Amino acid sequence: MLPSYTHPLSVYEDIDINKIELTNQVRRDYGHTIPELVDSIRKVGLLQPILVRVNKEGHFEIVCGCRRYTACKALGFKKMACVIIEAGDKEAFEISLIENIQRSSLEPLEEARAFRKYVLDTGWGGISELASKVGRSHSYIVKHIMLLDLPRDVLTLITSQELNASTAQELFPIKNYSKQSDVAKMIVNGKWSSKDTRFVVNTLKDQSELGTVNMKYEFPDRYDEIRRIERSLAKSILILRIAMSRIGQIIDEYEDSWLVYETLMVEKNALHSQIDLALKMKKRLVKNMSGSNSLRLPN
Repeated sequence: MLPSYTHPLSVYEDIDINKIELTNQVRRDYGHTIPELVDSIRKVGLLQPILVRVNKEGHFEIVCGCRRYTACKALGFKKMACVIIEAGDKEAFEISLIENIQRSSLEPLEEARAFRKYVLDTGWGGISELASKVGRSHSYIVKHIMLLDLPRDVLTLITSQELNASTAQELFPIKNYSKQSDVAKMIVNGKWSSKDTRFVVNTLKDQSELGTVNMKYEFPDRYDEIRRIERSLAKSILILRIAMSRIGQIIDEYEDSWLVYETLMVEKNALHSQIDLALKMKKRLVKNMSGSNSLRLPN
């Protein structure tokens, strides 16, 4: 198969597999996926060449394709189809990172370490530049890098997929490491969602109430009622938005009829005001109901 990657300076060539090196890879843990890939390559062959560059030492270094390389080596390949490109350390790292993100093959902490390396460790570029290159938001990059500041035991829970990365990010407002560890364990034991965790962290006014690891958080009796009311209000707001959108479509049909146009605009503006009011009421009601409950962690 012809290479899918194009580069201003690239050569397609079969290279002795023993002359190819695995260094500075974005991905750290991919071993569990190799047996399946080995089986696939054994049946249909290598469908896409790997991407390599010639490093400063004159060796062929993998830019993209470490899993394919590992699988082919396990199968006893003597040579591998490669696209050889001219790329410095920064460009090679960017290509590898973008390729892995597009394939959704990176674990959250692998992404986080790659982002930190690019922005902080090497100083190759700022957060905005990186966000633009990998197609992620500024806050996505920042929050992933911040994950690496969580306690080691929390990172272990993320690595083992017991704790979702987005849920772990809800721990950021807690500044005490031991408290973060305690809450993380309660999240896992209680199977809390990100929303549940946010509710607890935002509502607890004294973080010292978080207590010990063995505690079980008891949601207030009215918590389910709060969530039900919140969902109902959100649904009502959605219906209002749909109605406003449909009136907007009708308005477009009557631009030449001043009387109808003005009448419909009044209705559309009224819906817009109603949506704003409903949003404020929803926020106030949920806040008041949450505040009326004393959230406690029993001993």
